[in-house]
Formats: sequence, structure tokens, C-alpha cells
Amino acid sequence: MGYLGNVKFWFDRERMPSKPRSATKWGKVLVSVAIVVGIGVAIAPSLTLKGVPLPIIFKFLTDGPAREAYFDKDKATLHDRLQELNIENEIKDYYRPQFQDEQELDLHIHQVFYDLSGYIGKSYVVTSQGTLKLRDLDFQFWARLAEEVGVISDSYYSTDGIPYVVSKEGIVARYETIAPLYPRKWLKKKLRKQRGAKKT
Repeated sequence: MGYLGNVKFWFDRERMPSKPRSATKWGKVLVSVAIVVGIGVAIAPSLTLKGVPLPIIFKFLTDGPAREAYFDKDKATLHDRLQELNIENEIKDYYRPQFQDEQELDLHIHQVFYDLSGYIGKSYVVTSQGTLKLRDLDFQFWARLAEEVGVISDSYYSTDGIPYVVSKEGIVARYETIAPLYPRKWLKKKLRKQRGAKKT
């Protein structure tokens, strides 16, 4: 009985870790944690969530006004605040190596913003597929002239981002069909005549 007791005591002592071993285990754990954190810090700038780099998301989350505007679905205030925080430029800097064309880069960034917040940049329209499309600046200029001259009464973009015009009679037609009938040069000339007639 005494012999078995000694064996059991010896066996239990062998199973119990000594203090130096415990310290070694904690050291290994701390080194492992440090390595994981180090890798996380190194990789985090290249990771994105819904197209936005993680450091930028953290910057956004730590800004009270930006968070509030986002959760209140106040798109205009959110956009203004993101501009103030320089977030749009930071995202552009992140994606710039992937794009050769600055306009494509801008479209991509605005698509990311639209997907996350519903904000539509002034230069874009949303298609029925939920993608952004650059507004036709010629259309906007032409429509403004044509409306001032009295050729059309309204203009708009369809859900597919196609520009349409509405005649004074209420007839809706695609811009590309009507614009050649009333060239910009003709509209400008007509407008000058109308303005000249008003002066006299």
C-alpha cells in the first residue's frame, strides 16, 4: 500500500506542470498573439468590407456625425461629412493602382458609396440594375438650352439612365432622337434672337 501511494504521488508530481513550464506556455501564447496582431495590422489596410478598406471603415465608425448621418439615412449630410473626413480621396488612393482612367476610378468609388449609403453623386444616374452611369453632360446642356428656347418642356433620365425629353405637347422622346433635329448651334442662335426681341 505504501509503495502504491509513493507511485501515485510520483505520478501526480510528474503530471503537474512546474512554474517555469507555465511561464513558457504563457510566453508562447503572448508571442502567438503578437504575431497574429502584427499580421492583422499588416494586412488590415489591404482588406475591404463591401469595397471599403478597413482602416477607412474604422475612421468612419469613430466619427459621430458621419455615423449619425449614415444611420439616419441622411445621404447629403453623410456625403458632405465623408468629404470633410477626406474619405473619398482615401478610397480613391486605395483603388487608384487598379484603374488607369480617373473617370472609371471616380465611377467605381461612387458605385461603392451608392451601394453602401444610397448616395448618388451629382454626375451620375442610377440604372434599373442599380449601377451608376455618368450623366450625359451634352444632354444636360442641350436640354437647358432647348427648354429655355421652348422646344421642350422637361427632360429626365429613365431608370436605365437613358436621357429623355418632353415636348411642349407632352410627347416623350429619347434625347438622341430629338437632339439632331435641334442642334445646339441652332438653339443658341434662336435663344439670342429671343433675348434680342425681349430687349426691344
